[in-house]
This record gives sequence, structure tokens and C-alpha cells, in this order.
Amino acid sequence: MSIELVSDVSLGSSSARVGSRLNRLTRHRVGRLTPGQLFAVMLAISLISIPTVWMVFASFKTREEMYRLPLQIFPSSASTTNYQRALKQVPFPRLFLNSMATTLIATLVKVISVRQPRTRWFFFGFPVGGSPSGLWSDP
Repeated sequence: MSIELVSDVSLGSSSARVGSRLNRLTRHRVGRLTPGQLFAVMLAISLISIPTVWMVFASFKTREEMYRLPLQIFPSSASTTNYQRALKQVPFPRLFLNSMATTLIATLVKVISVRQPRTRWFFFGFPVGGSPSGLWSDP
């Protein structure tokens, strides 16, 4: 992605020189990472993905395998007993419904609280000073 400046006939060749200089300055900087930036991105990805992959593989291990030294990434035999135990001990359907209800109520409160002032601003307007917050003024 580069910025191109179209030269105008009335400005003459000076705008063409400015346009070519802008192209030279932006051509190599936009969309390319320096080695330092690339290292920082790769480090961030590693810091996030390595523990995530470890947790996924650990969820299929038995308790003894998780605490065995030396550490092993892959389980010796994949076991779903951890998931079965979690489904028996925690009421996931109830937790899901609680989350949905909380999200719905919060969304409705947000929509109602934002809609009322905007409706008043649209129908009744404001005095010459513009909006009550002073962020914009009436034309």
C-alpha cells in the first residue's frame, strides 16, 4: 500500500516531485515489519500459544501424568475422564443461562440509556449554545 499524489496541471512539476518523494518515503515502511518488530510479534505469539497448547494437551492427561517428571507434552494415552468429571461437578447449563441473562440485561440497559438522550436531542434540539456537553454546536 503506497500513497500516490496525482500531479495537478496548475501546480506544475513541483507537485510531481513531492508525490515521488512521498512514494519513496512510504513504499518501504507501510506493511513491512522490522526484525525487532517481527521478534516482538513472534515472542507475543509464543507467550500466548505455548501455555494454551500445554493446557489442551494436559486436559487429556491423568493426574499422575500431569505431575510426572520429566514433563511430557503429549499424554501417553488420551483420557476424557477430566471432561466427564467436570460435567458432573459443575452445572454448565445453569452457568450458560446466567451468562446469557446477564448479557441480555446489560445490552438492554445500554441501548435504552443511550437511546433516550439521543431521542431528546433529535426532537427537542438545544439552545444556541449547542449540545449540553459542548462537544459540537448547532449550525
